[in-house]
Amino acid sequence: MVNRYDIGQAGPSARDKYREKETAALLWLYRWGYASPAQIDRVAGQNRPGFGSKLEEKGLLWELPLGHEQPKKLYAMTEAGLEKARNLIEEGEAGDDLEALADLPYRFTKSFTVSPDHLFHELYLQYATHHMMQKSLWVDGLKTARMMREKNRRRMKQPDAVLLDDYKRPWIFEAERTQKGKERLEVMVYLMLEAITAGHYAGAIVYTPKTAIKNHLENLKRQAFLRKFSPSPSGFVPVGADPYRVNADAANAIQVHQVGLPERL
Repeated sequence: MVNRYDIGQAGPSARDKYREKETAALLWLYRWGYASPAQIDRVAGQNRPGFGSKLEEKGLLWELPLGHEQPKKLYAMTEAGLEKARNLIEEGEAGDDLEALADLPYRFTKSFTVSPDHLFHELYLQYATHHMMQKSLWVDGLKTARMMREKNRRRMKQPDAVLLDDYKRPWIFEAERTQKGKERLEVMVYLMLEAITAGHYAGAIVYTPKTAIKNHLENLKRQAFLRKFSPSPSGFVPVGADPYRVNADAANAIQVHQVGLPERL
């Protein structure tokens, strides 16, 4: 029986806890490029808002004012923050993601701009990815679009993110924050089924706050046949007269989760 008064059982010091939070925030920013103040707090396990401000005061982050009601600003790393993040990677603090993260360019300067539509998709994606990683014991790694884009120059359609399970198998991760046309959702399911059936991915996970999107995706999964699609300059278009036969095992490997928007993105 452990004696709770045994000083030998002392937990991590306040300094160690702070270092863990700082490490988590910097590595998250290195993977994604930028994040909202709320996401920095979530990643750091901070109940009170303001951890990004502390890192900014230390000269590790800078802020980009946006002028939106929420969020009003983003955080990215300064040169000092980037150097510290790269040192953490070299020291093995990023787990076995070293190869995926090594020499990854970081181009987020104060001249960086982002469209509102892309920004809010990205912020929900970051929230959803972190939510999945926190609640699922099997998630053992993460590749963001930024990481995959830098390592893959083939201009192929890539997932919003890729999660790695404890067998290092990749899983497609998609976040659908806003209502999409039915054909666009059909294309997404078709591409996921094709990739899973071909053995490129072990499965797929979709997060959405919309009941209509969840229901439509679940319905598409249950179909025996779907249309086939092919890439074109304007996107994906239906091709061929023969329908695509849905592989039941691949369909069962697609998970759809309805998770609402947080109070603070």
